[in-house]
Amino acid sequence: MATKSPSRRVPAEVRRAGVTMMGPFPPPLGGSAKITELIFESLSAANVDVTKIDLSANNLAHRRNIAYHLQRLTRNVSGLLRSRQRAERGSTLYIVPDGGHGAWYTLAHVRAAGGGYGKSVLHHHSCRYVETHSRPVDMLTRSYHEKATHVFLTAGMAEDFQRRYRPVTHLIASNARFVADEAGLDASPRLEGPVRLGHLGNLCRDKGFFAVADAYDALRECAVDAVLRLAGPVLEPEVQARLDQLRSAHGQLVQHAGPVSGSAKRDFYRSIDCFLFPTQWSQEAAPVVIYEALAAGVPVVSTDRGRIPEIVWGERGAVCPRDGSFTKLIVDYLRDSDWSVAAHGNRATSIKASVRTEGERARADFAQLMTLLGADAGADLGSAW
Repeated sequence: MATKSPSRRVPAEVRRAGVTMMGPFPPPLGGSAKITELIFESLSAANVDVTKIDLSANNLAHRRNIAYHLQRLTRNVSGLLRSRQRAERGSTLYIVPDGGHGAWYTLAHVRAAGGGYGKSVLHHHSCRYVETHSRPVDMLTRSYHEKATHVFLTAGMAEDFQRRYRPVTHLIASNARFVADEAGLDASPRLEGPVRLGHLGNLCRDKGFFAVADAYDALRECAVDAVLRLAGPVLEPEVQARLDQLRSAHGQLVQHAGPVSGSAKRDFYRSIDCFLFPTQWSQEAAPVVIYEALAAGVPVVSTDRGRIPEIVWGERGAVCPRDGSFTKLIVDYLRDSDWSVAAHGNRATSIKASVRTEGERARADFAQLMTLLGADAGADLGSAW
């Protein structure tokens, strides 16, 4: 079993102002956990005295039980004690607010330890409390308001948050930062043959696996020439049963690569023509997987959750309204789009250019964040791969 990496200490003579990071860290690997880990690694490399306090559960299943809640409670109580021990006037508390009822934990951390830190940085990765009022988040924005900086993933997220609660000191740091290098590469040429559809992530109902499966069945019934490529861990028994059913019905047209990372994940995105992400997850914000697909020049067909409409527009793809049919949207999208080699190449080039521009702007935003956390502005954040 993989273990959590410990806090990293550097010699006192080169140590900079301390940072205590509280939030999700891999394993398990989710979008916000990956980004938090990248920031932690970058601060460590920049000789910042940084401590990691992992508040995540041991698995990514979206179903909650008593064991899950007991584990979260234990980790948060332990984390609260550690964060209080680390509190110093010249140090920084970096925390990822929980998107659900766990926001009460976040409030407890900030109120119990935040006063002992010189400043606090709250990095938001959930839109649940942006779309629906949260009492603990409301109270959180009042806690140590004068020394807290909020980090949002999009301009719209920042605007809606402040409209719901109150104006806050903030900066915007787009997840496009983590795919800027990939977006700068030439697009892979489209192969002749069927349209290659892809879906990557933690395969479960909330993230849209069943909507993808139903849409693919409908496409085949409509005689649309397409293959379906899946990647990621199976989180629910029902997913495995539905996957087996898809394979039985469509044979080699349905492929599952399992969990992928690094070059294998890059190759997955480069091997598809259209990325499907019909998420229904209430905590969705600005999914890294969407940026990864776009960085490969692949259009995305998704759903109206979180800030996805801010990310997927124009040639980048299509977004299904909350009261719409994802199956109808994908059927119409595939039929109405030109999937010739030439059209694919032009579309991919345009998508990559727009993501590259967004990613370069985000580099400057993250440089500001790293400076706020005590690192040099040129600290390398790496990529989400």
